[in-house]
Amino acid sequence: MQVDKDKRPAILLCGETSGLLKVINQIFVMEGYNVCMGTDKYTILSLLETQSPDVVILDIVLFSNNILQTIEMIRQQSSVPVIIITGQSETDTQRNISFRKSDGFLSKPFRMHELLELVDAKIKNLP
Repeated sequence: MQVDKDKRPAILLCGETSGLLKVINQIFVMEGYNVCMGTDKYTILSLLETQSPDVVILDIVLFSNNILQTIEMIRQQSSVPVIIITGQSETDTQRNISFRKSDGFLSKPFRMHELLELVDAKIKNLP
């Protein structure tokens, strides 16, 4: 049985580097998701509008005002869940920033099933 492409959950992958995003993209496609990717905030906002993703995953190298601005811009446009993936350690400050602005947080390295479960949980809680 083939699933209608338009009825599959949609993920918007965003990141500052493309290596990990390509791997995550392949895994989510194999799991039956529609996936689109962007590397800058303007592409992300355009894809957010045109693709209407169910979840946004941000792979970030460093927490910065630019990341916070990007999340704020996403929030102004949509209430889509935003999950942050980062290689930075989880200090209290980073944790507070991310949880105030995002709907989930994973530190690298992580197990792919953790990300899949987090995304699935967010999608199941959508209205």
